Amino acid sequence: AHAIDSISGPIALTVKNPYQFLNSPLMSQYPLTTFGIFSRTIGLFLLVWLLLSFISGFNFQKAISIFVVFVLSNLYAIQQLATGMKITTVQWTISIAYASSLLLIPLIYYFIRGATSTVTQKISPPKSDYFSDATQHPPDDQS
Repeated sequence: AHAIDSISGPIALTVKNPYQFLNSPLMSQYPLTTFGIFSRTIGLFLLVWLLLSFISGFNFQKAISIFVVFVLSNLYAIQQLATGMKITTVQWTISIAYASSLLLIPLIYYFIRGATSTVTQKISPPKSDYFSDATQHPPDDQS
């Protein structure tokens, strides 16, 4: 994305919220900048999902964490664009907002996995108890 920005040169985007960029003619007017924004978006999205994939289990906690990141990232992007602050460039701010919106996909995934694993644990008996009980008490031969 940095190489694309250096090729396309500096531009001054003026949007009031990150999603206004999708509905404006700016996407077709600045195609390299658009490509840079979407490549950053995909990179940030994959980074967060990769980091969460290293944590085994805790599906509901992952879903809650993703929801918090989603809300805070969107609020950050809206505030940055509305006030004109320059903590991050407009391109990075838009990318952060889009990546956090894409995080709704793993949020739903982890929520469903958490719900199904909870239901599965309550319905089926624990496997370790079943096997240990079967080996300790062989069935009686009633012939």
